[in-house]
Amino acid sequence: TLPVRLINDIDQAIVYIYGPAGSAKTTLLKMTKELLDPSTGGISMPIRSVKDVIPLLSQSWVFANDNVSKINDELSDFLCVLVTGAESSSRTLYTNSGVTVQKVKNPSYITGVNIEAHKSDLLSRILLFKTTSIPKGERCEMVDKFETYKPILLGALFDTLSQAIKVRKSLPNKTEFRMVDFALWGAACAEVLGYGAENFED
Repeated sequence: TLPVRLINDIDQAIVYIYGPAGSAKTTLLKMTKELLDPSTGGISMPIRSVKDVIPLLSQSWVFANDNVSKINDELSDFLCVLVTGAESSSRTLYTNSGVTVQKVKNPSYITGVNIEAHKSDLLSRILLFKTTSIPKGERCEMVDKFETYKPILLGALFDTLSQAIKVRKSLPNKTEFRMVDFALWGAACAEVLGYGAENFED
């Protein structure tokens, strides 16, 4: 999924990382965010309303929402349109008629102990990744290794994507997954990495 995140003009599935405390969900989220989008936006606290999300999206490309314990209907609907693209309009400050429009279409990550998404519309746009508890010492070792290998990992993402561009059109142009472009590009990356395009959707 990571090389596909580098394509900024396609719909992107939401990655939902869930598992017990001490399973390095936040650590994994931080490493992913730093690799794909080392902007000032960082990792956000649990979002309660859409108004809280818009300013974050203007400061960063990857929306990373950590330790979510509830997803209400408003936020669920917003996450659905976030992956396909939407616009938010508001009155420009200190003007009578000025309107500020912000476009949003961001790769999104959510972490939580449990899966709080419950609406079928949102669930059909989500990829679930389950984590298991690991010793604290191993988490620290993982972070140290990440810092060492980060440039190599980023280079590998670009190499994978450049090869996926070459094989993409030779693969079957069909998928059952709702996020069509994401699935087809993911299949191409899986083919390049040796997993096999036919296994990606499974």
